[in-house]
Amino acid sequence: MSGSNFSIDGPELNKDRLQLALGITGQLTGSTSLNVGYTGEFADSHQNNAFSATLDVAF
Repeated sequence: MSGSNFSIDGPELNKDRLQLALGITGQLTGSTSLNVGYTGEFADSHQNNAFSATLDVAF
């Protein structure tokens, strides 16, 4: 079974916008680290925010 390609046009993004990304990683133990992050996009017409956290454990 094969599918067809398609595209969806969304709203135009404001050309005057600020994109921001921040992250920090901390070593909790010799084999465990924690990463937290934030990404954001700010414009007159919209605002997007995202937070993330990752726990890495090596064994």
